[in-house]
Amino acid sequence: MEFDPNDQKRWLTLWTKHVLPTLGKKAFQQFQRATLKPSNWFVEEIITPKLYRPDAFGGIYYPLDITAKSVGRNQHLAQAIATGCEAFQGFGDNVYRGATYFANPLRVASEPDAECDMGVEAPKERVVLGDHYVFTFEFDVPEPAFLEKQLSWLRSSKNVLDCPMGDVFRHCSGFAEFAGITVCYSGNKSLHIHIVFTTALALARLRLDRVCVGDLRAGLVEHWCRLAKDFQRILHVSHEPDASLRFPEAFRRLPNGVREIGDGNILGFPKGILVPQITLWEKSRERAGGDDLPMFFSPEAFQAGAGGGAVRRNPRKTFTTARKLGGDLTLPEVAYCEERLREWYPGFPRFDHMSFEGDRWVAKFKNSEADRNPCSVMREDYQTVHLVGRDTVGLTARSLPFPLGFMIRYWRGQLADQEGREQDVLSFGEIIQEPQQEQTETSIEATFREHVKDRQSAGNMMRTFFGATVPWHDLMIVVGPEGVGKTSVLMARHHLIAAKLEQRRESTLAMFAFADYAAAQAKCADFNREQGHRGFCGIVLPSFSRAYDGACKELGVAPITVKEAAQRGYASRWTAIQSLQPKVMDYFRRRHTAMYSEIGNATPVFFTVHAVAHEWRKHGHTRLMWARSYWDEFREKGTEGHNKLRRETTLGLLVHDEIKTESLIEMQPEAVLRWVEGLVASSPKVWRKDSVPLPAALASYEAFVAHTGMPVIEGGPTTISFEEARRLAALSTGAWDHIVTVDSGEYGCRVRVANDNDEDAETVQQHQDRYGDRHGRDWHITSRGWWHGVATCVVLLTTEAVPTAVARAADASFTVYELETPLIPRDAVEVHASRSVRGDNLAKLCADFRARRPDQNFAIVSNRVAMMDDTMTHMGARGSNEMIGRNVVQTMTFMTPDEYEKMQALNAWTGRRDLVGLRHVDEFNQSAGRNLGFRRRGEVEHHLLVHRRLFELLASSSAKVLGRARYEMRLHLDRQGRYEAKRAG
Repeated sequence: MEFDPNDQKRWLTLWTKHVLPTLGKKAFQQFQRATLKPSNWFVEEIITPKLYRPDAFGGIYYPLDITAKSVGRNQHLAQAIATGCEAFQGFGDNVYRGATYFANPLRVASEPDAECDMGVEAPKERVVLGDHYVFTFEFDVPEPAFLEKQLSWLRSSKNVLDCPMGDVFRHCSGFAEFAGITVCYSGNKSLHIHIVFTTALALARLRLDRVCVGDLRAGLVEHWCRLAKDFQRILHVSHEPDASLRFPEAFRRLPNGVREIGDGNILGFPKGILVPQITLWEKSRERAGGDDLPMFFSPEAFQAGAGGGAVRRNPRKTFTTARKLGGDLTLPEVAYCEERLREWYPGFPRFDHMSFEGDRWVAKFKNSEADRNPCSVMREDYQTVHLVGRDTVGLTARSLPFPLGFMIRYWRGQLADQEGREQDVLSFGEIIQEPQQEQTETSIEATFREHVKDRQSAGNMMRTFFGATVPWHDLMIVVGPEGVGKTSVLMARHHLIAAKLEQRRESTLAMFAFADYAAAQAKCADFNREQGHRGFCGIVLPSFSRAYDGACKELGVAPITVKEAAQRGYASRWTAIQSLQPKVMDYFRRRHTAMYSEIGNATPVFFTVHAVAHEWRKHGHTRLMWARSYWDEFREKGTEGHNKLRRETTLGLLVHDEIKTESLIEMQPEAVLRWVEGLVASSPKVWRKDSVPLPAALASYEAFVAHTGMPVIEGGPTTISFEEARRLAALSTGAWDHIVTVDSGEYGCRVRVANDNDEDAETVQQHQDRYGDRHGRDWHITSRGWWHGVATCVVLLTTEAVPTAVARAADASFTVYELETPLIPRDAVEVHASRSVRGDNLAKLCADFRARRPDQNFAIVSNRVAMMDDTMTHMGARGSNEMIGRNVVQTMTFMTPDEYEKMQALNAWTGRRDLVGLRHVDEFNQSAGRNLGFRRRGEVEHHLLVHRRLFELLASSSAKVLGRARYEMRLHLDRQGRYEAKRAG
């Protein structure tokens, strides 16, 4: 494109009169060169080919206009130019020279609907992804000196890239989708810098065509924010770019368009004249990026539901089917609901009564006429009867059409209708269509989110947070990023927490529980350095089993198992050891003496493993043998002595690090629970005692196994040991919830047709894939509840979404705090998606990855690579600091069918449809947090090897699970993946 000679002459005169004296010779030469040799790649290659594209839904267009106040960023000017309107036929190549503004592509607005009182959709509601997306940056500083500085970014001697803007170009060239940069003059005090990216790869691989407009717009804003930080860093500019341009629908200056000058022009242009928005620097990418370049667009930004990182990434929601009613039913309402249940369950199991237990309504059922105590139950968030107790063999029960809680709300509405209380009437449709309830963010969560910007502010806010919450809550869960210092801050504040407990006349004995003894040992040493001079002494406390195994090893004797104690006729393992291994008891006494000699007059703080904390409230020997007076020769015996030991070991504070799902609930397949119930029913006098004698229990167990065998799962027997049978038998009388797994859609399970022999259609067998086969399975789940009564104040810590969701369902009394840090820039993870990332291929893939980077010393976080050096499993990496300052590569594969089935059981139990995806994201966050985020030290790399199909499923998840990813995911495509993406585009 060439400018009209008359225009060129007029503009050169303007530059001579206004640019030269204000900005100097170099700036004048830039304007002069741009006028005489104009560049128009942006308009000709980006805007014109897709200016206006009509379709069955109206069309997609680039908004163009001469004023920023046009109605709805409409398509009229773009449509007129694209369709060759007569008014524009004489302009030739300069058809755009009268336009001032453009914006990123929008969909044509729907016609207003007067009947529905619906007006024209706002531009932000019509954002779409065209073939290209333009990120625009402007520094709106009203100083000539800063305008001259901006112009200096564009200057080079020969090579156009030998300038600061060239550095920005080279940085962007590190991404596969980068297309080019255009810089134009705004007509006043600034430049508009347009950075262009193609969208085909993002559409094909991230399924952005399936993303709703709100999430698409928010994701594009997030990418603008990320690019803005890079832009400022490369150009060494402290000014913030104009944030209004972060929105895709925002008008920005059209290169080589015109601006009508208003009042107060910084260069003194007269008011009312037209000045060209001259293109001062332009460079397009000459060839596509290489196969190994990462994608600029990352999926987690489009699932975050927030723009600019300033608000919550994922709203916390409860679900209609899991909504707790509370205990506010009136007596007439309870009676009415009970009447309805008796109509629904007239035979056995026969409905008996409703009761309010554990913050939930429960319906109780009798199994037969002889059943005096109704044991079978239905909890309010389920629609099936859980059969428990006597006479359950062969018994079946019909299901309610909806969960009990749902039906109770409906029946309350029926009663209200009968009583004329119209405002309280609820229909089925009204209950079903109720919106999900968002949990409100507490003020302290909001304060944390708004003030944490770096490692130092995170530490300060963690201290503020725990000072305001501990020990004022009996039960609390704290969810926060990896490495933010939750445990460290609690240990540093321990003297203050203990003082508050003492003021309340509570016990000051405390316990910190970890995943393993190595972590407990390390944290104990840290604690003593922090609190040793303040009258506290951290002690690593072993479980009874660990202490016993250590004693046997040191003394050279064989340990006695629970089964062996039973076979020898002892009532417990402890009495067998007392009788048969007195030297072990002497060892325990010596260890106890040494421990309290080390403690002296200090207040002990126990550091141990999760299992010890879970068993503490049972008052077993793991707890009582460490009481200060346990081994006193003259201590009181019997009940009074036992109570004294309990008082001495009562905890004021329990901090449980990295809570796991299995720590919160017990879940068993239908076959296992029915087998255990059968075992208990075979000898009820043995198993239903408060203290089950070992010999009788073993005899019952062996007789039952000989008669019944082991439970059958997946076509084969599953061994239940005597110890496991005892543990499950103790749980079997509790309120288990019966659920059935269903397809949440997270793995895209599909029906396949097998017809390899060209058989007739009637003989074709349809079957689901290996994950689809796991739907329709029966499971039973119950809350473990060990946290009730274990300490005055219980603090559970986690970084993960799945345990948090399970905890909410397991116990409504938990106070859950989610501490988010959206203002901290996300570290990037390089994502390599390939179909070859499978469980049976991980060792080879990791070895090949290392071989291609021999000098970078990569540690590996992956399952099934134990034969390789310097590796760690995903589970082993949780909480580890060993990889700080190192390069790390992790893997992500489809989970095993067994694990998938368990996650679908949890989905059903919690009323969710996203736990499969969140399980993957939790693992990703945990492993990435080993060397990134708050643990990042120096210039380190983190790579993820992931199965391509799995990544696509997560990226297109309707539940937006990648919105929980705490790290930016830069996707690399191999050659095959890039080819497929281009074909799909």
